[in-house]
Amino acid sequence: MILESRNGKKIYSDGESIELELLSIAKKYPEDLSQDYIANNNNYTINNTFSAVRQNILNWYPFTENADILEVGAGMGAITGMLCDIGKSVTAIEMNPRRADVIKARYPKRNNLTVINEDINTWKTDKKYDYIILVGVFEYAGIFSDADDPYQEFLENIKKFLKEDGIILLAIENRFGLKYLCGAAEDHIQKPFVGVEGYKEPKTPKTFSKYELDQMLVNTGFKYKRYYYVLPDYRFPQKIYTDEFLPSHLDLQKLPFTYAKGSLLILNEKELYKSIIENKVFPFCANSYLIEASPVGLPDKKVIHVSARGECKKEYRILTIIDNQGNVIKRPVHKNAEQHLQNIYENEKYLINRGIPVLKSTLENNTMISKYIDTKKADQIFESLLEQNDRKGIILLIEQLRSNLLKSSEFSEKTENIITKNNIGTEDYDYGPILKCGFIDMTFYNSFYINNTLVFFDQEWKFADVPLKFILYYAVKSIYMRTQVNTSIKYDEILEYLAIGQEKYIYDKLEEFIWSNILYRQGDFYGGDGYCNIYNDDLLLENAVMKIKQEYDEKISLLLGEISEKDNLISDLKQTISNKEGHINLLLESERTLKNEISEKDNLISDLKQTISNKEGHINLLLESERTL
Repeated sequence: MILESRNGKKIYSDGESIELELLSIAKKYPEDLSQDYIANNNNYTINNTFSAVRQNILNWYPFTENADILEVGAGMGAITGMLCDIGKSVTAIEMNPRRADVIKARYPKRNNLTVINEDINTWKTDKKYDYIILVGVFEYAGIFSDADDPYQEFLENIKKFLKEDGIILLAIENRFGLKYLCGAAEDHIQKPFVGVEGYKEPKTPKTFSKYELDQMLVNTGFKYKRYYYVLPDYRFPQKIYTDEFLPSHLDLQKLPFTYAKGSLLILNEKELYKSIIENKVFPFCANSYLIEASPVGLPDKKVIHVSARGECKKEYRILTIIDNQGNVIKRPVHKNAEQHLQNIYENEKYLINRGIPVLKSTLENNTMISKYIDTKKADQIFESLLEQNDRKGIILLIEQLRSNLLKSSEFSEKTENIITKNNIGTEDYDYGPILKCGFIDMTFYNSFYINNTLVFFDQEWKFADVPLKFILYYAVKSIYMRTQVNTSIKYDEILEYLAIGQEKYIYDKLEEFIWSNILYRQGDFYGGDGYCNIYNDDLLLENAVMKIKQEYDEKISLLLGEISEKDNLISDLKQTISNKEGHINLLLESERTLKNEISEKDNLISDLKQTISNKEGHINLLLESERTL
């Protein structure tokens, strides 16, 4: 978050360079063309702007017909186009002119869209709206107002634009969300535990608990409220729960939980949900809230659960909704997915005709409806059997699944199968029976266990020439890897019973291949710039500290190596010096000896000279005596 000053007023910005880049993308790839463009881009801000997953926050909501919608803080239009698809009119108000330009560039032909570059706190209009949308906006109210209670003021101001029976839809992070309790960095400030501790610094974005939000809404006259619990969060939602429909921890294990830059995780969030749910504190710990609030009342009919796709290609983008009338509703959220919905319905009819127990649906006007069954799914039964170490029960479930798979399709007589046709594995394994029609959703995750019988639902995917053992492997792997119970029944023990050995690695590649044709991308979707990373063990503080320790240990080891080399060099130099000193001492001793010899020679010379002198004196005396004679 960057605060810029325009005409003496603060405005929210991602920075001029990135916003100009996003404007360029919006102009070049308007409407949903941008979703194809970003398939190979994992920059967080670009995805936060253009990813279709953003729309999951409200693309399921039962807006009334001919609704007038006000989107406050529309940003760069992440959900604006979707709102235009739904409403009679959409007014998108955005205080940053560059961001408002991005919205206009994204949706140039939307006749029911009005983009206004204004501050909602000073904007004036006589128009009233059926819905006011606040997605990731409310938390900034304290930055752009100097009121004693800027959040209360903001809600009061918003209320002025609402029709008498109007509804606000407010999406915001929960400051006590489980991810933040685990050490995820606060999304706006990028420091861990800032929100949990109550935001000690002034003039920062601020998120709230469910209780705090409830009190503010009540105090501003929004007496009627519904809370939706959004996972992994409201930015990239895939699952939405309510008090009437709370999750099983098994449903959450495949969600791509993301963590902002600066996170220091002390725990793996996914490992806590089982206890959180069992102890009935999930609403308190939900990562994000979507709140539906009204001063006068809310419709009796409501959605109690949403399951939406993540990074899915347009032709497979299906939404599943459960309402409080006992209906399970599937519908496409993109026109290209209408045929896929028809295929799901045809899969269901095909399996029923083959004698497979499948929940029946109706299909009309691109809407597929079945009745909700409030009973345990087979994956929960499987987990219970693991916890009880009930091998016979596990085998019974597996054999029931095998029996249904054998009934679901004729065997293929082709020499090739989905593995060999797509060059997924070159090893010559015995893949067993090859199903002409392989329904890979015939798993424990997609079935109920009613009167000791597997009853299947949501049979979405059918592929040609699939090994039966692959579907058994996929079914067992999907549940075993999600369970959180202590058991003596090992994964490899089950695979051994299924006669699956090293070919499991081929099956893993096949699974990846299948999803690569359904999803735009797999892996860390949004972490290219390090801002928003999908969970991995390296994010845990313990592992981060260990990694830092290893790095320092390596540095210390290198330094110790250098010190050892220096010590050896010093030792060698000392030895050299010692040798030199010994040599010098020898030279000095030799010098002293020579000096002594020289001194002795000098003395000898002096003595000899004296002797010579004496001799010369004696000779002179003799010569003198000779002359006298």
